[in-house]
Amino acid sequence: MDPERCSALSSHLPRRYAPAFRNDADYWAVATVRELIRRNANEAWEILSKLVDRGEDDSTLALIAAGPLEDLIVRHGPEMIDRIEGEVTCKPKLRQALSAV
Repeated sequence: MDPERCSALSSHLPRRYAPAFRNDADYWAVATVRELIRRNANEAWEILSKLVDRGEDDSTLALIAAGPLEDLIVRHGPEMIDRIEGEVTCKPKLRQALSAV
């Protein structure tokens, strides 16, 4: 993903992802994450990692875990497992989110 696009998505998606479940105006964030997961595992991981890092509470991390994080693992698990395992050791929020998958 080009760094400018990643930066733009990373700054907007975390603020809009959880509210999208309560506000149809923000549903684009959910649709964007789903499309990234379907299209490109590495781009999706970049965004999901930022979503988890910026997760403000347990319910937000649970939304990410039970939705896009689980979808990424189901769809691209063998391709992504080394990357996920490499990051989980130093990211407590990621460990918490993975425990809810």
